[in-house]
Amino acid sequence: MATISITDDNLAEHLKAKSLERIGEGALAKADLENFTLQTAPIRIQSVAAIVSGKPANTDELRKLMHDNCHIMTMQGVGQVVKQLELPSDLIVFEGDVRFATDPDKVVCVVGDITIRGNLALANPLLVVGSLTIEGSLANRGPEGQLAVTGNLSAKHIDTSGGVIVAGDCLAGVIYASYNDDSFEVLGALEVEMVISDEHACYFSREKAKIGHRGKYTVWNARDAEDMAKLHALLPEGVSEYSEDYGRHQIDREKLLAQ
Repeated sequence: MATISITDDNLAEHLKAKSLERIGEGALAKADLENFTLQTAPIRIQSVAAIVSGKPANTDELRKLMHDNCHIMTMQGVGQVVKQLELPSDLIVFEGDVRFATDPDKVVCVVGDITIRGNLALANPLLVVGSLTIEGSLANRGPEGQLAVTGNLSAKHIDTSGGVIVAGDCLAGVIYASYNDDSFEVLGALEVEMVISDEHACYFSREKAKIGHRGKYTVWNARDAEDMAKLHALLPEGVSEYSEDYGRHQIDREKLLAQ
């Protein structure tokens, strides 16, 4: 596995320029949803669909697999099939912060492990067939931000209002999940300092989870006065304050994630 180092901090421009060509001995793939082709090696997404169904797939069947703004579970399913193809891949390294917002109605698929030596701001559906390592924090902005990772995900902190599904393990400091349109799910082991949910569904194995500040609940409920009072006692001074309007402590998310 070769290492591709990218200094451009705009992932959108890089993917636009490179999605239709091979990078080194590996592949950077993009799902072309109009033509239903997977732009990596000579593999077509029709072949991917055939593996799923066990027979050659037509366009209608493909639409059921991967369509405009498809669900993250669909993205993860396609990712697992692509993973079985054992396509050549690279370790892709972005030197610095990355902003990813190409087209919220198009799913971009990267085949290979990604390392970002900075923060990732995501406002686009992204499927990583491999592992995603973020040395800074992940800001996943829903509803456009949808992240599916077939391997492991690690980040300093995770702030998500979009959908996230990780087939492997997840390692992070604080996970702050907000808004009820999407969910955060880890199929492997979860190791974090704390998980805070503000009306956001969080799914993971309690047996595999290692959570530092778990208190009475595995996930702290940002809308629960008792939870927030207990969490307030654990947080650094100034990160949360009592609100008369809400009748509970309110967390300053920016201060929390800056720790």
